[in-house]
Amino acid sequence: MKTQSDILSFGEEGVFSRATGPGGTHVEMPYSGIRTFYDDDHPIAVLYRDWLHDNGWRGAPAKMREVVGNRPAYFSIRIDSLYPAYAPGTGTPVVDGLSPNDIIQFLRGSVDMNFVGKDIVEVSPPYDHADATAVLGASLALEYIGARAEQPKAAA
Repeated sequence: MKTQSDILSFGEEGVFSRATGPGGTHVEMPYSGIRTFYDDDHPIAVLYRDWLHDNGWRGAPAKMREVVGNRPAYFSIRIDSLYPAYAPGTGTPVVDGLSPNDIIQFLRGSVDMNFVGKDIVEVSPPYDHADATAVLGASLALEYIGARAEQPKAAA
């Protein structure tokens, strides 16, 4: 019989727990734009939405460099951290969310970071009228690929 812990390990934050826990990949995993708060002793570096509003996405690369340094990092974007006008296709829309430009500016400002992967989570096609969220997610993925193409070879 599966335990609650077994089930949660396959949830949205399960990948982070598995990667940073025993036998994990030891890759730094910044997590951006979330509204809920983790315990401070958790090994995941979280840039909360309120911090991003206060400091802006232009300040985010410096904060991530402070946490990650040159180590390999995995970057996750929650699509529900964006304002619903930009990303209606999510099960948990957020008032006072981020704009697509916030994330684009971060991605363009992070070309020297050693990102080895990223994901875009919380996209829900049944709620995505006119495919606006899918197009936004694809555009953010393209921005990430473009930023990685500009990545200095020493960090790659």
